[in-house]
Amino acid sequence: MDLEIESYECKEIHKMLGKINNQIEAFRGMYHRKPKFIIISEKLEYILTNQMELMCQNEMIILNDETLNLHRIFGFSCFSSPALSNLDFEIR
Repeated sequence: MDLEIESYECKEIHKMLGKINNQIEAFRGMYHRKPKFIIISEKLEYILTNQMELMCQNEMIILNDETLNLHRIFGFSCFSSPALSNLDFEIR
């Protein structure tokens, strides 16, 4: 069994948070409204929730008979997607 361990420095995570914030502002400038939600990778969710303790507010909704856990980051609803990898995110 191969176990793949990745580690990210705090500096990388802080840069990622800066990129998220910059894209939120770019979204506001482009569409003249706030984004509705942020989609992040499962790895980024784990890091922000468990290691940095930045997403402590947790909500749950049922969508298509499956649970969807929602968090908050920068005041926006945030959920993770297995379709994104590494520290990827999308602003919607």
